[in-house]
Amino acid sequence: DNDTVEFGANISRAVGPAKARLQVQYSPDSAGSTEAFTWVEGRVGWSFTNRLDATVALGRREQDNAPDYTAWNAGVTYALTDALELDLRYYDTDANSEGEQYEEALVASVNYAF
Repeated sequence: DNDTVEFGANISRAVGPAKARLQVQYSPDSAGSTEAFTWVEGRVGWSFTNRLDATVALGRREQDNAPDYTAWNAGVTYALTDALELDLRYYDTDANSEGEQYEEALVASVNYAF
């Protein structure tokens, strides 16, 4: 789909160990058969130490020519070094396809910043 385009904006704020973010994404023409969509997500987090963070996010996607859905995730991130971190996160959604609900997922990832 060569006409796909997306716009996004994030607003975030941290006060002490507490963090919050509001994310908005919009596409007038998304990939494949999905036409316009709007995604709005709120996330809150807490820094327990300078290496250990936890976050929870809740988002809603409204779409044209595709099902709308609500999704959420919760997880913890541990920084091994300034550039290397481990993340363990649980994802779930109320989206379904032909009456079948998508499975939730527990995802472990290793992230490297350079």
